[in-house]
Parts: sequence; C-alpha cells; structure tokens
Amino acid sequence: MTAFGAQAMELTKAQFENGLQTYIKEVPQCAAGKLAAGVAVSGGWYYQWKNRSELDVRISAEGNRIQRIEITAAGRDNNALQDIMCATIALMRATQPEYVTTSDAVRDAKHLWENAGSKPFIKAFFFDTFVAQMAPLLLTVK
Repeated sequence: MTAFGAQAMELTKAQFENGLQTYIKEVPQCAAGKLAAGVAVSGGWYYQWKNRSELDVRISAEGNRIQRIEITAAGRDNNALQDIMCATIALMRATQPEYVTTSDAVRDAKHLWENAGSKPFIKAFFFDTFVAQMAPLLLTVK
C-alpha cells in the first residue's frame, strides 16, 4: 500500500525499464549505468544494475503493474552509495516524469538518503513511498 492508500504503483514494467535507462542519463555521474535484461521470477522480475557497483533489483508485480521495487547493494562503499543514489533519482523521474525535473529528483533523493543515516527513512513521493535504509543498503519503492 502506498502513502495515499493506492494498491499499485502507476508504473508498468515497460515504463520502469525505459524510464530507468532514459532518466539515468540526465545526471552525468550516473550516465554509464546499465540495467541488464530482466528475468521473470515468481510474482515479478529480477534485474541487475551495473555501473561502479552491482545492485540487485527485484520487482513485485500484479499483471504488468508494478507493486513494489527493491534495490539492494551487496556492500556499502562509496560506489554502491553513488549507484543507489543514481537509481533513486531515475526512479523518481520515472514515477513522475511530467511533474519532477532532474534537479527536483536530485534534491529529493539527497534528502531521502541523508535522513536514512541511522534508521530507515520513509518519504511520501506523490502517490508512491520511497524507503531508504543504510544497513543493509536498500531502497524500496511501493
């Protein structure tokens, strides 16, 4: 359930894939990131994000409508932190491309991760909820 009670995100598999690949290029430090082809798993898809580190991306879905996105990093070094920040920015743009500029997404992602230092931080973002956690390094969007 999202911050406003909706059952599913307003994001399809195609919008996720296209959005992540498109919006990641808007930030020069993130532009080299690549999303590997998704693999269907029970109840959704699994992807791997590769740039300076490798991130695991798990998507839960009902039909073609995404319910939840979880992005995890194996470590918590600067490369993993930078990559998960890039993924956060791209997802914020992908979920609200008409209302969120790149600078808005950078500002909101920075706020999210700065506040996740000691405990998970929850941020309502339009009709979705972003949850950032430092240990383990995890971003959840629902």
